[in-house]
Amino acid sequence: MKFFGKEKIDAETAGFPKDPALVRAKEYSRKTPEENILESREKTKEKTMFGGSNEVVFIELKDDGSGIFKPADGEQRYLRDEIPHGSYYLRERAAYLINRFLNFDLVPPTIIREIEGRVGSLQQFVTDAKEGYELPEIWREDKYRNDLIKMLIFDYIIWNTDRHSGNFLVKDGKILAIDNGLSFGRDDFVSVKQCAGYEIPSAILENLKNFLGWGEGKAILKDLLLELLESEEVEACFRRLEYISKLLEGGRIPSNIEDFKFNPA
Repeated sequence: MKFFGKEKIDAETAGFPKDPALVRAKEYSRKTPEENILESREKTKEKTMFGGSNEVVFIELKDDGSGIFKPADGEQRYLRDEIPHGSYYLRERAAYLINRFLNFDLVPPTIIREIEGRVGSLQQFVTDAKEGYELPEIWREDKYRNDLIKMLIFDYIIWNTDRHSGNFLVKDGKILAIDNGLSFGRDDFVSVKQCAGYEIPSAILENLKNFLGWGEGKAILKDLLLELLESEEVEACFRRLEYISKLLEGGRIPSNIEDFKFNPA
């Protein structure tokens, strides 16, 4: 029998002394309280949102809470050569999982859910946020620099082909990476380039190092991703993680952004 997520960890730890790394992996395999709200609460209202390529629905949930629903059957065809429509919603969830295991805190909680017979991704709605293009000064202000650097690294890991100033939010001085559905393919990498040459915060480097040294966590994340992506896409993602970690050992984003063009997919 093949185990995924929490069940795999429970099976491996039954009857044995608690290993801190396994306990940590067990915690990460469980859904967060925010994910449980998105998954379980009844929909009370909905409103279609316009302006994007794919269908997007704002969902209000019972007893407070709201989310952005992106149904699989509302995905536009041929947005990318190497990313089939009908899979964007799965990639949204995959991007969130990588964000969570890396402790990047960039992507709002995102789950897969069926609503009235339609399956798609449901992402926690961020209230009172602005889109990146509404803050042209964001590229010059120091308070945003660390998150911009982190988003560039994150986008490389998931091989995002659609990052622009309308695909991230800003709230309370913090950047949130949304719209991650066009990721994990083999089309051209697209992300922010304004932080080339910047020094990388030590916390980001530490997060990468800790994850790559966390065998149990890598195994669990790989299993979770294999439920969402093709095996080749998952393997390529882990190779990018190894590559970016070595590339950034000097503590700075390379001045030549072309160094981010290597994709082992």
